Amino acid sequence: MKNKNMKFGNVIILVLSVTIIFIAIGFMYLSIKLNTCSNTKNKYEVKIVKVVKETVISGSNKGVKTDYELADGNKTIKFKFNLKDNKDFISYTVVIKNTGTLPAQIDNIIEKSNYQSDMLDIKYNDVIGDIIEPGDEVELSLSINSPKGSILSKDLDYQATILTSNIK
Repeated sequence: MKNKNMKFGNVIILVLSVTIIFIAIGFMYLSIKLNTCSNTKNKYEVKIVKVVKETVISGSNKGVKTDYELADGNKTIKFKFNLKDNKDFISYTVVIKNTGTLPAQIDNIIEKSNYQSDMLDIKYNDVIGDIIEPGDEVELSLSINSPKGSILSKDLDYQATILTSNIK
């Protein structure tokens, strides 16, 4: 009878030991999975990644001066123009990229300048409302010309800031 009780006790100890080992393995697996999930952070980031001067047309022999720089974490592009004739024309392609891990939407383009609105005619394609998935790009085509009759002989500043929001 003693021998039977010892065998039963050994079986219980063996079952409990195996159960504890499986519980430990399960907690280890759960810890690794949770740690991996917590290291994957959602990131929201949209910025201008490339600016290409496509066309520069001078309406006279005076020449067209144009330059740009990126600011505000590549969310703003600042242009400096010196158009001297009413037939001068410049066009740019501005590439906007979602470098984050969350989808984003272009909400608005805020424009600021140091000239009267009739001195330059600036147009861009409608990208407001476009949704940019992570890794995708949107092209903003920008054209600048001096309307007929405008007399330009100084540097004119124009800046465009891209306002975006993440989409959940």
